[in-house]
Amino acid sequence: QKRKRASGAEKKGKKKFTPSVTIAQAVKEIAETCKSRNDAISKASIGEVMAEIQTMDEVMNDLELHTMCCQLMMFKSAREKFVSLRGD
Repeated sequence: QKRKRASGAEKKGKKKFTPSVTIAQAVKEIAETCKSRNDAISKASIGEVMAEIQTMDEVMNDLELHTMCCQLMMFKSAREKFVSLRGD
């Protein structure tokens, strides 16, 4: 009499993934992380960025530098770059 093979529900132990499945999961996780980071960066408001800039002594002690920062942070692309360089 032949032994029956265990069905998927009856198997015990860790589920082994093929390398392609593991890579696909890693890529998916990276994509989700990038998307959430991009969403956070695109929502950088002028007030939030300026509040952080005002905590920098170098900027607050130099009127010309402070003025340039204020003018630069009016541009959305500059705010997004500032937030992305901040590294939250």
